[in-house]
Amino acid sequence: SLVEIRDAFNDLPLLKLIISTIIITFLASGIAIGTPPLLLVLFPNKSSLKVQNIIWIFFRLIPPPLTAILVLLFTNPSISVAALSLGITHMGVMGRLLTDSITTQDKDIYLAIKNNGASKKSAVLYGILTPKSNSYLAYGGYRSNLILKETALIGAIGGVGLGWQLQESLSSFDWAQVIVITIVFSLLTISGEFLFNTSQNYWLKNSTNNYIFNHFKT
Repeated sequence: SLVEIRDAFNDLPLLKLIISTIIITFLASGIAIGTPPLLLVLFPNKSSLKVQNIIWIFFRLIPPPLTAILVLLFTNPSISVAALSLGITHMGVMGRLLTDSITTQDKDIYLAIKNNGASKKSAVLYGILTPKSNSYLAYGGYRSNLILKETALIGAIGGVGLGWQLQESLSSFDWAQVIVITIVFSLLTISGEFLFNTSQNYWLKNSTNNYIFNHFKT
């Protein structure tokens, strides 16, 4: 009834649950988007690139729930566990597409910078990553949108966020809470989709090379 839904709305710590879900999303997105280019700059040689590519393939094959279970073997449920579980899988996707784009695109800018006396790390940063940055970030926005939606599952395993509360409410057959959480999560994902789509359009508008976004948005 409407009274039960109202009571559930008042009883649930919705603000805390929403904030936890948003924190999970941003931490996982930071891990997924930031780690591949960072490793590429720190270890720019060809042999390291091959090793990184193997790591990305391995990470992308591990589903987030399995990653969460493996992480939970060594620690307690927390926001960091949920974020790491989501971040690792999506990091594998982002890392693989970055290495693939590097091996298939021309390296004229990279060679020009390196031939002018710049270090290999600087040449990689400005000659390889910078030209692809807008397209890479646009695709990162797309992956972040997926991460937000997947928090419904990982939150249940990590013991935090709306996903965890949804699992608790389902376990206790509290359908009023389930309805409230579903509505709140739907509104959150709609808001997130608008935000990430807006950021995508901005980065694509300012991008001169959309190879990553156009070829890997699947």
